[in-house]
Amino acid sequence: KERMEGATRATELEPEDSNILDTLAEVHFRLGDSEKAILVIERALELAPGDAYLTEQHQRFQAGRDE
Repeated sequence: KERMEGATRATELEPEDSNILDTLAEVHFRLGDSEKAILVIERALELAPGDAYLTEQHQRFQAGRDE
């Protein structure tokens, strides 16, 4: 829960930072919410289109959803 609060707060402070959004997406994913993780990582990709790491994250979250 603390990680979610921290990641959410960081996103509120820096909503246009794709790295922070990636962190928030990762927390959602680790807590079992693949759908929310995908939505957040897609926002990060809008801010940093073509970013290889974020694209990998998106694929990983999609695979996690499908399991």
